[in-house]
Amino acid sequence: MNLSFKTNELWKKRWFTIGMVLFILGTIDPLEGSPFLLIGSFLMARMKYLTKEIYWKHYKIGAILVAVGFIALHFFSFLGGFGPNDLSWWWTIFLIPYPLGWLFFVFFFFKWVFSVNSSS
Repeated sequence: MNLSFKTNELWKKRWFTIGMVLFILGTIDPLEGSPFLLIGSFLMARMKYLTKEIYWKHYKIGAILVAVGFIALHFFSFLGGFGPNDLSWWWTIFLIPYPLGWLFFVFFFFKWVFSVNSSS
């Protein structure tokens, strides 16, 4: 029983790492990499929730923000984008959740890393 618990925790850490790699790959190209960023953010949020680690609620909020921004990003891309002949630049305000969710993840990831290292 103890061995299966340790194995389960190991897999949660591995899935978190996979989510982190997907998140970083999605960051390289914000539009074409956005599916990677979306999947990575939800994987990291889910693993934080399952392990009940600190800041898991912040990861959940970040994943929701990334999802809302992802939908807006692809919707406006479908409509043709922004510019003088397309949508007004004021519509970009609906894209704010995407980088805001990204900043949530980066900030709370580093806050978690430094809290783990300071307690060790």
